[in-house]
This record gives sequence, C-alpha cells and structure tokens, in this order.
Amino acid sequence: MYCNEILVKAAKGSNLRFNLMPFGDLQAGSSVFLKDKWHEYVQEVKDTRNVITIGMGDYTDNFRPTIQGRLYAALGRDDSSKTIDQMHQKQIREDVYPLLKPVIANSVCLGLLGGHHDLTYSDGSTSTQYLCRLLGIPYLGDGEAMLRVHLKIRTVILSFTLYATHGQGNGSTVGAPIAKLQRMLAHMDVDIALRGHSCDRFIFQEPQYYLTKSHPPRLRCRNRLIANTGSFSDGRTEGETTYVEKANLNPKAVGYVQIHINVKREGPNNNTAYLQMGD
Repeated sequence: MYCNEILVKAAKGSNLRFNLMPFGDLQAGSSVFLKDKWHEYVQEVKDTRNVITIGMGDYTDNFRPTIQGRLYAALGRDDSSKTIDQMHQKQIREDVYPLLKPVIANSVCLGLLGGHHDLTYSDGSTSTQYLCRLLGIPYLGDGEAMLRVHLKIRTVILSFTLYATHGQGNGSTVGAPIAKLQRMLAHMDVDIALRGHSCDRFIFQEPQYYLTKSHPPRLRCRNRLIANTGSFSDGRTEGETTYVEKANLNPKAVGYVQIHINVKREGPNNNTAYLQMGD
C-alpha cells in the first residue's frame, strides 16, 4: 500500500471550500474514449478554485495483463520488446500526456494509480510510472493508496485522510461497488474512500456522530464519503462492438464526480475551524 501526505494551500481570497475531482478510466486511444466529456472535465478544473485531483487508473487502452504475458512470451528476449516499449512511450507522450497536462497545471494532483490497462515495459516499469515521470507527480502504485491531505488556510492547517484504489470486479448490481467500499470503511480510518474501474459514478454519504473535545463537549457529525469516480469511456458506441456489449454488462453513468470539502467555523469569534466532507 502506498502511503504519503501532501500540503495544499488555499487560493488567496478563497478559503472556505476545496474541491476533490478524481479522474480515471479514460481509455484514451480507443473508440470508446469520450473526448468531449474529458474536455468538459478539464474546463471545470480550470474554472474551479482550490482543486485537488487524483488519477484512478486506466488512462490508455492497452493490452490487458493476460494478453501482455502471451505477447512477451512470444517475443522472448528479442529486441522487439524494446521496440514496443518505445512505440508505446511515444504514444503516451503524443496522445495521453497532452490530455493530462492541463489538469496537473490547474490543480494539486496527489498522484496517479495504476490500472488494468497499463502496459508493463521490458524493464519492469509500467506506462503509468512513465506518465508520472513526464508529469512530475507521484506514482501511487497499482493497489491501494492512503493519503493524508493537509489544507493550509492562511495560518490554520486542517487535515483529512483519503483511501483510493483502482479496484477489481464490476459487480452485477448498482449497489455492489457501494457495498464493497462500505465494508472497507470498517477497516480504514479515512474520511473519503474512492474507487475506479467499474466506470460507475456516484457519491454515497455515511454520517458518523462524535463528541468534540471541548468542555462541555459538542455533538458533531463527521461525514465519511464513498465515491465511485466515473469514467470517460462509453462501452456502447454506435458502429463499434466492444467487450462491454459481448459480456452484456450493465450501462454505467459516465462522467466525473466533484467532492466538496468545506471549511466550517464555530465559536464566539468563529475561532474554531473544522472540515466537513460533502454538502
């Protein structure tokens, strides 16, 4: 599991809300990539203040691990494998890097998770690692990541914790991804849990009540959020036959989610600040 922390500074004159806008499952380079929806996301990142982003995996449409294994077994030690690496990295530089660059430039990006569509190069590194090097951001691994995010508002620092995973398995019902993430909350002391892969898009709020440490204590509600982060690819496209059709998978709500992280103040002089996840 990847673990880290990062400091995010509030924009001048805008210190009451931060906006978490995960992205992933683009499958850029395929016929199902929704370029218009991606441009809509990029524009919203540019137009929104205090944006925090994180990549949830599957930025390209490449060979799945089972196919990669057969491919490299056939190539053996031949130099063709290095040629494939070079061709693929050229495609990353020319087609994928330009898509992500404006997002990184207009947000604080926590890093990129790997996914199922990564290509593993002959040196053992992956296409997501290569993309992270180009963008100058952390690689979060291809499993789970737990991050502590410190928000600096003038001289005050407030923090929240985040769990993120690309995920495995789609589930046959709408509630399956929710149930999977909700079970994870019992084992992960985090404020927000994110999952990609299934291409579904939703935010589910789980209230948790507790008492403050003040005297006398006050009742406060901590909202723990579960989110499936959507996608920028549509498995059913006119004129194309996809694996989504062949497997008769349920249609999913494409697009992206935006999670508001609100700075709340209380006390006689508004001198006590805390974070509230969601609205």
